[in-house]
Amino acid sequence: MTVTSTSSPLVARLSALPRSERPRALLAAVEAEFRHTMLLADHEDVPLDQSFTELGLSSLGLMETKERLEAQLGASLDPPVLFNHPTVRVLLDYLTTEVLGDLFTAPEAPAARASEPAPDRDDLIDDLLGHLYGKPDPR
Repeated sequence: MTVTSTSSPLVARLSALPRSERPRALLAAVEAEFRHTMLLADHEDVPLDQSFTELGLSSLGLMETKERLEAQLGASLDPPVLFNHPTVRVLLDYLTTEVLGDLFTAPEAPAARASEPAPDRDDLIDDLLGHLYGKPDPR
């Protein structure tokens, strides 16, 4: 399942950001949901590589977190998603590839001629100029 709609505030916010800033923004949103579940203060770090059970999260807490993530994403997630992706880092990988893939993968570029700069360089230049001049990513 891939979310392509910008109907949810999070997806719209991610879409407006340059590609290079999207992973950090998604991480912040996911961490906020886990902080809420774990009753952590905003300044406390959420361990990215510790399993949810090691963090003391119950199945009820995980389901509540999943429901809040679904509301943020504007899409439903498979019920066992947090059990099959048992750390924040693994969950983020899943979200960026399977759920929000269109926002995180670079579009296919036509075969570049020798005189054209590489697409990765173009993306970086666009991101830097957009950030410098406060313009949203045109993609």
